[in-house]
Amino acid sequence: QAIRTVTTRRLLLLPTGLLSRPPHAMAHDVAAPTELASAEAAAAAGAPDTVRVSAATAARIAARELSQAQAVADSVAVELPTHVVGSRCEVAPGGRRGRVRFVGHPGGVPRPLVGVELDEPLGPDVQRGGHWLDGVDYFQPSNPDSAVVWKAPYDVVCGDFPELDPFAGLGDSDDEPRLAE
Repeated sequence: QAIRTVTTRRLLLLPTGLLSRPPHAMAHDVAAPTELASAEAAAAAGAPDTVRVSAATAARIAARELSQAQAVADSVAVELPTHVVGSRCEVAPGGRRGRVRFVGHPGGVPRPLVGVELDEPLGPDVQRGGHWLDGVDYFQPSNPDSAVVWKAPYDVVCGDFPELDPFAGLGDSDDEPRLAE
């Protein structure tokens, strides 16, 4: 059985056996503190150095953060038949080439955007990593220092766009005539 005690701020449920005991005796009925998480586990859970966190709480926080990150990525990703994730593409302006890595609504943008990992870091709109302006990672680039752009679908043309070879127009050095020594 429990008796309901209403205070001005909240409703308390107290076991009836605790009502006949003084407040200092009730403090002993509280469960002993559980084992604290290591500093690494607490930091991984996002707790500041000044806060002590139990191992169970750190595990719950880590699980919640993981599920929220997955839910964000799942809720913002969309499928466009013309922009398949993993396909080669060319990005305007400048005919920059790369690979589609994300299609969706990053940061709650109402229209879809295409995240493209570029072959070369060209253009003023290039950033590093798979995160958008909100700091959330929407994809993992092949290299942490890869150049990435976020563009509207009409600025990204998917198709057969192989990586450009910077030495394609150059002949073999053995084919050139040797200068007289």
